[in-house]
Amino acid sequence: MISSIPFLTWGEGDAPFYCLGYMDGIYRMTRGSQPATQGIYFCPSPQFSLFSLHIFAEDGSMILYHRGDDNLDSLEFVLLGLLRQGVEPYFWHLFPREQVAVPTEHQEQYEQHRARFCLLLHHFRTLNHLEMEILHKRVPPKFNAAPDAKSPYLDEATAENEEIMAAAIVHLKDSSEDEND
Repeated sequence: MISSIPFLTWGEGDAPFYCLGYMDGIYRMTRGSQPATQGIYFCPSPQFSLFSLHIFAEDGSMILYHRGDDNLDSLEFVLLGLLRQGVEPYFWHLFPREQVAVPTEHQEQYEQHRARFCLLLHHFRTLNHLEMEILHKRVPPKFNAAPDAKSPYLDEATAENEEIMAAAIVHLKDSSEDEND
């Protein structure tokens, strides 16, 4: 279904959006569902977040544009946000290299983000493989959380979550300033 997703789309003010990766699947809406392809796009324009999600129907028409979070503008947070919605990150694919055509002025940034996306896909696919090994009892876990352990949600108002969020925002701002230097 990759043919339904373009490498390049345009936003307001002729802002370019370049596809880093895609996932084929089913897009569920209130009025039903349909086969679709979702893409993670990089935009170098300062009027947009670096990363956004675009969903395309089989005929190539855009069904949805979702702007990334300006405060947590990283591939990690895009993938983690999708994971919270049940979208498993190890199913993503790189946009085919032979179809990538980025203008010179955006080439270096695109390649940096593509390399980061590769690293994240490697981590998630490795984790998935290890989980499968553990689930099939080929490798027993070395440590288990207590049976009554609860995974904290980042949207809970706790001092720990406030510290985690503040550190993440500082890290992302530092990272984006390094890219601009």
